Amino acid sequence: MATNPATPVDPSPTPAGVCAGQQVIIRMPSGNYKPVKATPGAKIDLGKFGSFLADDIIGRPFGHTYEIYTKGRARPLRVESEYATVKETEATNREIMDDPQAQRLTHDEIQRLKESSLAGEVDHDALIAKMAENNASFEKKTEFSKAKYIKRKKSKYSKVFTVVDPTLHNLWHFFFTRNSTKIRDIRIDTLAQLLAMLNVNAYSRLLVVDDTHGMVLSAVLSRLGANPQGQVLALHEGDSANFDLLKLMPLSATVSERLLYLSWSRINPDAPVQFDDKDTTEMSELDRRGHERRKATFLRVQAAQTALWQGAWDGLVIASQYQPESILRELVPYIGGSRPIVVYSPSKEPLVTTAAFMKTNPDYLFPQITESWMREYQVLPGRTHPLMTMNAGGGYLLSATRVYDSPEEVPIFSTPRLATIKPNKTGRLPAKRLKAAQSADINGSSIS
Repeated sequence: MATNPATPVDPSPTPAGVCAGQQVIIRMPSGNYKPVKATPGAKIDLGKFGSFLADDIIGRPFGHTYEIYTKGRARPLRVESEYATVKETEATNREIMDDPQAQRLTHDEIQRLKESSLAGEVDHDALIAKMAENNASFEKKTEFSKAKYIKRKKSKYSKVFTVVDPTLHNLWHFFFTRNSTKIRDIRIDTLAQLLAMLNVNAYSRLLVVDDTHGMVLSAVLSRLGANPQGQVLALHEGDSANFDLLKLMPLSATVSERLLYLSWSRINPDAPVQFDDKDTTEMSELDRRGHERRKATFLRVQAAQTALWQGAWDGLVIASQYQPESILRELVPYIGGSRPIVVYSPSKEPLVTTAAFMKTNPDYLFPQITESWMREYQVLPGRTHPLMTMNAGGGYLLSATRVYDSPEEVPIFSTPRLATIKPNKTGRLPAKRLKAAQSADINGSSIS
């Protein structure tokens, strides 16, 4: 039996890595993710897996694996793959039955081992090895089953964790596995298709209606690049925005400056925001701070209103709990011509109604509903297969193009002289004759 013990590595910090006060993600032995803040001197608690000081990870690169040892400290480890020593075998699990009596250690003995492990008296690898040795059916298992058994025990008793960079994909994984309804069940492949349909780039000016607590908004901002030249306007309910995910995203100051917020109650151009700027020289310190805070809020709202009413935005993305038609009626007039509109919904029914609305409106071109499909695979030596449990749905996307209707333009197929044109040998109408028919219909002349 191989338990693949982890070997301590040089703990000297490197110049680049986790910064003090930064939000990071901890991948725990169970496979769950936990966002924490690396505050110098603070203790980070991982529940049953123990705790450690944030100073132990500050200044070190992302992706390092650590072990919690005695006195609640963490040290970097060099860990081999748990499947590195697995070999092909002809043994089977046919004779192994699910017998709870196979484990000879009692519950009290296992509990004492767990307490000793948390106190740093017993190494977690030694704990798992002892449980495997006292399992009557362990030696009868195949090498694959032994590796799975050890991995399962490590997810319960190991004190090894990994510091993960808070990228968009890792944050999505945390929210999707913990509470997918908070981000409206949007899957990562659907999110990728949404960004592709929206054609986000560094120069994009985009309107975002996001009820996914900032997941869609964070995805759009992450695609702007390090030095964006565009702008993003996020519309929200109430007086303050509620985009929790943005607090965890490592956005640069340049990207943050390109983000504007505006409440739905402030989008009416007939009711611009007003502010009475008073003289603060005779105000108390408390009143002066309140006045400056209200003035800053006024300037922020005024800038967002001005940007919205200027129009010619490069795209609109909607991921809202409200009916999309009501949002489209308010915002589409501000979208430029030949610009994309993308609507996300976890169910198809709201999008079917919206697509029917678009097809009867000359402001939209080619509305279509798509559904993304994804299958996850377990890729291991000698046993690659689809996962037994996967998410069945990834949501639906409705995409269309904003166009301008021109009543002065005469459609070519409405000309009465079209009937006089005969098709050629290929069965098509000759292009030159069609152009002449349109010109004659407009100018009132005849066609030879």
